[in-house]
Amino acid sequence: EHYLKTLPLAALLYQRGFLVFHAAAVANDYGAVLLTGDSGSGKSTMLTLLQQRGWQVLADDLVVVSLDEPGKPIVYPTTSEISLWPASLKQLEIDYDSLPYADANRHKFLQSEQTVGGIQPLRCIYHMNIHNKSAVELEELSATARFRILGTFLYNSHIADALCDRANYLRCAAAIAQSVPISILRRPRGKWSV
Repeated sequence: EHYLKTLPLAALLYQRGFLVFHAAAVANDYGAVLLTGDSGSGKSTMLTLLQQRGWQVLADDLVVVSLDEPGKPIVYPTTSEISLWPASLKQLEIDYDSLPYADANRHKFLQSEQTVGGIQPLRCIYHMNIHNKSAVELEELSATARFRILGTFLYNSHIADALCDRANYLRCAAAIAQSVPISILRRPRGKWSV
Protein backbone atom coordinates (compact mmCIF):
# COMPACT_ATOMS: atom_id res chain seq x y z
CA GLU A 1 0.00 0.00 0.00
CA HIS A 2 2.82 2.41 0.88
CA TYR A 3 4.60 1.90 -2.45
CA LEU A 4 1.35 2.31 -4.34
CA LYS A 5 1.22 5.84 -2.94
CA THR A 6 4.88 6.85 -3.05
CA LEU A 7 6.08 5.51 -6.41
CA PRO A 8 3.54 7.43 -8.54
CA LEU A 9 4.11 10.55 -6.40
CA ALA A 10 7.88 10.27 -6.89
CA ALA A 11 7.45 9.82 -10.65
CA LEU A 12 5.19 12.88 -10.88
CA LEU A 13 7.56 15.01 -8.80
CA TYR A 14 10.58 14.02 -10.92
CA GLN A 15 8.61 15.00 -14.04
CA ARG A 16 7.83 18.39 -12.43
CA GLY A 17 11.52 19.13 -11.78
CA PHE A 18 11.74 18.34 -8.06
CA LEU A 19 14.39 16.20 -6.41
CA VAL A 20 12.91 13.33 -4.42
CA PHE A 21 15.10 11.80 -1.72
CA HIS A 22 14.72 8.52 0.17
CA ALA A 23 14.94 10.22 3.54
CA ALA A 24 13.16 11.47 6.62
CA ALA A 25 12.90 15.19 7.34
CA VAL A 26 12.37 17.19 10.52
CA ALA A 27 12.41 20.92 11.17
CA ASN A 28 12.87 23.41 13.97
CA ASP A 29 12.98 27.22 14.00
CA TYR A 30 16.15 27.21 11.87
CA GLY A 31 14.90 24.98 9.06
CA ALA A 32 14.95 21.37 7.87
CA VAL A 33 17.31 18.49 8.55
CA LEU A 34 17.31 15.45 6.25
CA LEU A 35 18.11 11.97 7.52
CA THR A 36 19.14 9.76 4.60
CA GLY A 37 20.37 6.16 4.50
CA ASP A 38 19.52 2.67 3.41
CA SER A 39 16.36 0.96 4.63
CA GLY A 40 16.89 -0.12 8.22
CA SER A 41 19.56 2.49 8.97
CA GLY A 42 17.38 4.23 11.57
CA LYS A 43 15.93 7.21 9.70
CA SER A 44 12.35 6.81 10.94
CA THR A 45 13.46 5.96 14.47
CA MET A 46 15.64 9.08 14.64
CA LEU A 47 12.79 11.11 13.14
CA THR A 48 10.44 9.90 15.88
CA LEU A 49 12.94 10.59 18.65
CA LEU A 50 13.49 14.13 17.36
CA GLN A 51 9.71 14.60 17.19
CA GLN A 52 9.46 13.48 20.82
CA ARG A 53 12.05 16.17 21.64
CA GLY A 54 10.04 18.97 20.05
CA TRP A 55 11.10 18.86 16.38
CA GLN A 56 8.34 18.88 13.78
CA VAL A 57 7.94 16.13 11.18
CA LEU A 58 8.15 17.16 7.52
CA ALA A 59 8.25 13.73 5.89
CA ASP A 60 9.18 10.10 6.33
CA ASP A 61 10.58 8.00 3.50
CA LEU A 62 9.95 10.44 0.63
CA VAL A 63 11.34 13.99 0.88
CA VAL A 64 10.77 16.64 -1.78
CA VAL A 65 13.55 19.19 -2.37
CA SER A 66 13.82 22.10 -4.78
CA LEU A 67 15.44 25.53 -5.04
CA ASP A 68 13.72 28.78 -4.10
CA GLU A 69 13.90 31.94 -6.27
CA PRO A 70 17.37 32.96 -5.00
CA GLY A 71 18.59 29.38 -5.62
CA LYS A 72 18.66 28.14 -2.01
CA PRO A 73 17.60 24.53 -1.25
CA ILE A 74 14.14 24.13 0.31
CA VAL A 75 12.17 21.15 1.65
CA TYR A 76 8.43 20.60 1.18
CA PRO A 77 6.30 18.83 3.78
CA THR A 78 4.71 15.68 2.36
CA THR A 79 3.29 13.42 5.05
CA SER A 80 3.42 12.72 8.73
CA GLU A 81 2.87 8.97 8.50
CA ILE A 82 5.76 7.15 10.16
CA SER A 83 6.57 3.42 9.97
CA LEU A 84 8.61 1.81 12.75
CA TRP A 85 9.73 -1.66 13.76
CA PRO A 86 8.27 -3.02 17.03
CA ALA A 87 11.71 -2.90 18.72
CA SER A 88 12.02 0.83 17.95
CA LEU A 89 8.48 1.52 19.16
CA LYS A 90 9.29 -0.28 22.41
CA GLN A 91 12.53 1.68 22.93
CA LEU A 92 10.69 4.94 22.22
CA GLU A 93 7.93 3.90 24.65
CA ILE A 94 5.16 4.04 22.05
CA ASP A 95 2.26 1.62 22.56
CA TYR A 96 2.03 -0.26 19.28
CA ASP A 97 -0.62 -2.88 20.08
CA SER A 98 -3.37 -0.80 18.50
CA LEU A 99 -1.34 0.59 15.58
CA PRO A 100 -2.00 -0.67 12.03
CA TYR A 101 0.74 -2.41 10.06
CA ALA A 102 2.66 -0.57 7.36
CA ASP A 103 3.87 -3.91 6.00
CA ALA A 104 4.53 -7.40 7.37
CA ASN A 105 6.48 -6.24 10.43
CA ARG A 106 6.46 -2.47 10.77
CA HIS A 107 3.69 -0.44 12.39
CA LYS A 108 2.52 2.93 11.07
CA PHE A 109 1.14 5.91 12.90
CA LEU A 110 0.29 9.51 12.12
CA GLN A 111 1.79 12.55 13.77
CA SER A 112 -0.30 15.21 12.04
CA GLU A 113 -0.22 17.62 14.99
CA GLN A 114 3.58 17.65 14.74
CA THR A 115 3.72 18.40 11.01
CA VAL A 116 5.23 21.64 9.80
CA GLY A 117 2.77 23.63 7.75
CA GLY A 118 5.11 25.15 5.20
CA ILE A 119 8.23 24.96 3.11
CA GLN A 120 11.48 24.98 5.10
CA PRO A 121 15.06 25.94 4.15
CA LEU A 122 17.37 22.91 3.99
CA ARG A 123 20.04 23.37 6.68
CA CYS A 124 21.90 20.03 6.77
CA ILE A 125 21.83 16.36 5.83
CA TYR A 126 22.92 13.36 7.89
CA HIS A 127 23.54 10.15 5.97
CA MET A 128 23.01 7.27 8.40
CA ASN A 129 25.06 4.07 8.21
CA ILE A 130 25.59 1.07 10.45
CA HIS A 131 29.10 -0.18 11.25
CA ASN A 132 30.72 -2.89 13.38
CA LYS A 133 32.48 -0.52 15.79
CA SER A 134 31.21 0.21 19.29
CA ALA A 135 31.00 4.01 19.05
CA VAL A 136 28.94 6.48 17.04
CA GLU A 137 31.06 8.30 14.46
CA LEU A 138 30.38 11.55 12.60
CA GLU A 139 32.26 12.57 9.45
CA GLU A 140 31.56 15.85 7.65
CA LEU A 141 31.99 15.65 3.87
CA SER A 142 33.80 18.10 1.61
CA ALA A 143 31.82 19.95 -1.06
CA THR A 144 33.10 17.57 -3.76
CA ALA A 145 32.12 14.50 -1.72
CA ARG A 146 28.71 16.08 -0.99
CA PHE A 147 28.06 16.50 -4.71
CA ARG A 148 29.06 12.88 -5.43
CA ILE A 149 26.90 11.35 -2.67
CA LEU A 150 23.68 13.28 -3.47
CA GLY A 151 22.77 10.93 -6.32
CA THR A 152 22.67 8.00 -3.89
CA PHE A 153 19.93 9.76 -1.88
CA LEU A 154 17.43 9.81 -4.76
CA TYR A 155 14.17 7.94 -4.25
CA ASN A 156 14.03 4.85 -6.50
CA SER A 157 17.03 5.28 -8.79
CA HIS A 158 15.27 3.52 -11.70
CA ILE A 159 12.47 6.10 -11.75
CA ALA A 160 14.98 8.91 -11.21
CA ASP A 161 17.12 7.75 -14.15
CA ALA A 162 14.07 7.64 -16.43
CA LEU A 163 12.28 10.82 -15.36
CA CYS A 164 14.65 13.24 -13.61
CA ASP A 165 15.75 16.19 -15.75
CA ARG A 166 19.55 15.89 -15.66
CA ALA A 167 20.26 19.61 -16.10
CA ASN A 168 17.87 20.45 -13.26
CA TYR A 169 19.40 17.71 -11.09
CA LEU A 170 22.91 19.07 -11.66
CA ARG A 171 21.77 22.63 -10.83
CA CYS A 172 20.02 21.52 -7.61
CA ALA A 173 22.81 19.14 -6.58
CA ALA A 174 25.44 21.85 -7.08
CA ALA A 175 23.43 24.31 -4.97
CA ILE A 176 23.01 21.74 -2.19
CA ALA A 177 26.68 20.69 -2.28
CA GLN A 178 27.83 24.32 -2.04
CA SER A 179 25.55 25.45 0.78
CA VAL A 180 24.35 22.46 2.83
CA PRO A 181 26.63 20.53 5.20
CA ILE A 182 26.38 16.76 4.75
CA SER A 183 27.76 14.38 7.37
CA ILE A 184 28.01 10.60 7.54
CA LEU A 185 26.58 9.35 10.85
CA ARG A 186 27.74 5.81 11.63
CA ARG A 187 26.14 3.90 14.50
CA PRO A 188 26.97 0.52 16.05
CA ARG A 189 25.25 -2.56 14.62
CA GLY A 190 22.84 -4.32 16.99
CA LYS A 191 23.08 -1.67 19.71
CA TRP A 192 20.46 0.94 20.63
CA SER A 193 22.32 4.18 19.94
CA VAL A 194 19.64 6.63 18.81
